[in-house]
Amino acid sequence: TKTWFFVPATRIDRVSKAFASGADAVIVDLEDAVAKKDKAQARKALQRIYKPGYRYKKVGVNLTGLIPQEYVQGNLFESPTLYDKRLMNVIDALNHKFGKATVGSALVGTRVAQWELVKKDRSKRYTTQWDDLLELKNK
Repeated sequence: TKTWFFVPATRIDRVSKAFASGADAVIVDLEDAVAKKDKAQARKALQRIYKPGYRYKKVGVNLTGLIPQEYVQGNLFESPTLYDKRLMNVIDALNHKFGKATVGSALVGTRVAQWELVKKDRSKRYTTQWDDLLELKNK
């Protein structure tokens, strides 16, 4: 059994401990273990520990997430771009003109009618919809 010790490239201080552990391989991980905002710092750290002339046994390249840009999942915490806003305005205008759900996201698929059935069992939305507010009448 081979033992691989993964060390985040942002924690170069742990590399010597990893070598001392007796692991068969020490992998300094620049991808999965490093946040996007910390990549530049991690690359600089790797340059500091690189030793010219040292015989490194293996180098691994992990290519993950290779997909076309247009297939990237949206992020709820990112601000929509101007393109996104214009696209939504066009979709809204088409649906207003030609009927609800005429145009939509492929993520919804063709099951719009099935989703409509689910809404009939939805509880009242007293805090967000005027039409769902209770009416109290004095006798």
